[in-house]
Amino acid sequence: LKQNKDDYLKSIGLGGEWFFNNQDEHFLYYEYNYLEKTHPNENHSLREMGALWSIAKLSNFLNDERYDALAKKGFDYFEKYFVYDKENDFYFVNITPKEIKLGYSAFIILTLLEIDHPKKAEYLEKFANGILFLQNKDGELNTFFYLNRDTGKDYYPGEALVALTSLYKYTKDEKYLNAVNKAFPFYVNYFRKNSNVAFVPWQTRAYYELYDVTQNKDVADFMFEMNDYMLKNNNP
Repeated sequence: LKQNKDDYLKSIGLGGEWFFNNQDEHFLYYEYNYLEKTHPNENHSLREMGALWSIAKLSNFLNDERYDALAKKGFDYFEKYFVYDKENDFYFVNITPKEIKLGYSAFIILTLLEIDHPKKAEYLEKFANGILFLQNKDGELNTFFYLNRDTGKDYYPGEALVALTSLYKYTKDEKYLNAVNKAFPFYVNYFRKNSNVAFVPWQTRAYYELYDVTQNKDVADFMFEMNDYMLKNNNP
């Protein structure tokens, strides 16, 4: 089946309409049962923040004020859960107090890069400080704040690295680029010992941005290595 640019644009537009037509009083319903035409009482804060970033990008891509309003509605909802760690000078999202995920900070940064907000500069810096706070000497990013737990390693660090590379392009602050460069060898080694398809998409996106800035051939080679693995395990 051949697809052209118009097909992709139509799909993007319809995806946006799904978001627009599945709003709840706070932001979005997480699920829709199309057989029963009901919205189950479920939620997933991290994925909802990912949707927020998508909506903010969509607003700019389509220049559609409806999505700008929806993005601001979603940001206002999550902003109620922002907490400032004065001792370590960073913000985090305390929407699930028992497990404060690294990915939350990543999606707040990525969303802020797409929208206007009175505290945009402050939030960008302080949420990024939280990501840097979670980076160990070997480059690894801890996946939770204030919790000794290492689940989410195939997702949250990649999301955070995308946020840092995007923020570097926005601010040109070398500390964000340095953090990604520091993380790179750790995650190359991690992937070679723990190869899986879940790891590939976010890390690829992060290292595409890193390569775009540095032109480091090792980064490009690793992207091909990961995606060759993906293709080998999911033959199209």
